[in-house]
Amino acid sequence: MIGGEAMGEAQTPQQKRRKFPGLTRHQSGYALVMGLVLLGVMSLSIIGLYNSGQVTSEKMRLQNASDAAAYSLATLSSRNLNFISYTNRAMVANQVAIGQMVGLASWAKMIRKGSKVMGTLIKLVPYIGGVLGTVIENAGKALDIGVEKMVKIAIPISDMTIKTLSWAQVGVHGAIHFAMPELFQEVRASNDPDARMNVVTAGASIVQYGRSVKNFMGQADDPKIKAVTKKDKWNLARFDEFEQVVQDSRDDFTKRRTYDWISPIYIPFVFPLRQVKIAKYGGSEFQRVKGKGRKAGNYAWQWTAMDTVGIQQRKQKWSWRKRRFVWKGWKELSFFGISAPIAWGAGHALQKGNKSKYYNYGQYPKCSSWWCNRTEKRRERWGNGAWRNQTSAQFARVEFATRNISHIGGLRKFFDLKKEGHVTRGPALTVLLEKPLNKVKTWNRVLKENKGQAGSRIDIEKYAKASAKMYALAKAEPYFSRAEDLSSFVRADRKREYGNLYNPYWQPRLIDNSRTEKAAAYVLGAT
Repeated sequence: MIGGEAMGEAQTPQQKRRKFPGLTRHQSGYALVMGLVLLGVMSLSIIGLYNSGQVTSEKMRLQNASDAAAYSLATLSSRNLNFISYTNRAMVANQVAIGQMVGLASWAKMIRKGSKVMGTLIKLVPYIGGVLGTVIENAGKALDIGVEKMVKIAIPISDMTIKTLSWAQVGVHGAIHFAMPELFQEVRASNDPDARMNVVTAGASIVQYGRSVKNFMGQADDPKIKAVTKKDKWNLARFDEFEQVVQDSRDDFTKRRTYDWISPIYIPFVFPLRQVKIAKYGGSEFQRVKGKGRKAGNYAWQWTAMDTVGIQQRKQKWSWRKRRFVWKGWKELSFFGISAPIAWGAGHALQKGNKSKYYNYGQYPKCSSWWCNRTEKRRERWGNGAWRNQTSAQFARVEFATRNISHIGGLRKFFDLKKEGHVTRGPALTVLLEKPLNKVKTWNRVLKENKGQAGSRIDIEKYAKASAKMYALAKAEPYFSRAEDLSSFVRADRKREYGNLYNPYWQPRLIDNSRTEKAAAYVLGAT
């Protein structure tokens, strides 16, 4: 026991307070101090979080503005490609319309000749033959006169439409690229008024896009007969391609007006071992010729048509190889070298600048020399076999040699792709926007606008340098994609279609800007 207390005996709190009276006064009030410190730290954290959020928000806003600007420009570029595709198709359609008109004029003239022959034969019938034959002749004549007047109006209209479409391509192509800077400024201001185009990359982007467009597409001009330069060869290739599209786009009436007026019949007593028919042959040709007049030295394209009707026969001969009678090919029926023509008609629309209205309806216009073999002659038989009825064709050749319905301009200038092969992507556009960091609306700026006095040690606006900026990079391009999930867009041949300027399936998209990251990094490092 020491001091009346046993050793090791526990002391109560009251005894401790009596023994050390200053201990309680030294510890009082510390919780409030720590709370104030914690409150300050939390306030600074909230302000920093607000500032960081504002920076992130402005960065996203700047990136959205950059994406919107790039996408809008790619949309305008896609519309340009689609407009060219529409107008190219329209020019093809008008060329086919001219071919239809020329073919219709030839067909109407053939009907007039046929009605005259038929009317003459019907007039031999007693009593009603004279009246009925005259009616048939007048009906054919009226049809021919009406068609003649109509086509002489329709062909110049279609030709002028082609010329207007060719001009429209140039005008719209230039107007769209001229409108791109204004569209860019409008989209940029609508999304982020503080954003600006980086001066260093602006010129580089414009130059790069101009080069891409120049390498991607161009306007095909009149091809020269002697194609020497690379440009001349490209022009000729593009015009040949356009001609092929026109040839493939012809309807059945323009391409092939061949059928039998009277089906083959077999008359064993009159024509032993023979079949006889009245055959109609004809078609329209879109031909490339050497230009004349203003087109001298260049190729030109023009439409011609011929229709003939005659009596055809084919003989039946014994084949020792097949051990049976076989039918030989159809030939014009003639007696002692003389055949009877039934109907014929022809017409043409020659290229402008050719003062002459004459056209030589040769039997083999593409292969008329003596060294052409029989296969070539058969393949190049003019007007889808119009010369099978040789007598009728000779009559049409002489009578309608100068029947030029209207002069036309042929194929006009048009835009087409320069790249060969499978093309799906158009020229890309790159947009790099920048914005000063002191434009960010931080906490200190908010207080100033509200006439407050408080500030923050981590405020961005106060401590950011005047040259400090944030950047946003975006890249977009037009690409060709024909829908395959809709039956109305699927090709009849079920083949995949690649990029071209004949079908308007160009659309914009944002793409990876990895190709421009190095240039952007250089700009960021320089500033």
